[in-house]
Amino acid sequence: MALSIASAFVLVLTAMSSVRIADAVVAFAPGAQDTMMVLALSLHLDPVFVGALHLSRFLLVSLLVPFLAHRLRRGPETARRERPPSATRPTIED
Repeated sequence: MALSIASAFVLVLTAMSSVRIADAVVAFAPGAQDTMMVLALSLHLDPVFVGALHLSRFLLVSLLVPFLAHRLRRGPETARRERPPSATRPTIED
């Protein structure tokens, strides 16, 4: 699944800009940032481009995961239901 998504983004990026296909493939490849930087350096690709795209991907995922987890935990049907009024909560009597 990750390879399919990465391939789609590579195709979109190379079609819309003048980025070399090799740079885009390494930039969108699933893997650790340090590994991809070393790979880019060893293949004589642009390490700044690869590092910038990996960093933006990590930041995007890090920022979106809490929101998506909260949304999945609540579920779409729970978000639409009204919450019960606080007066119906049980109380401790003396």
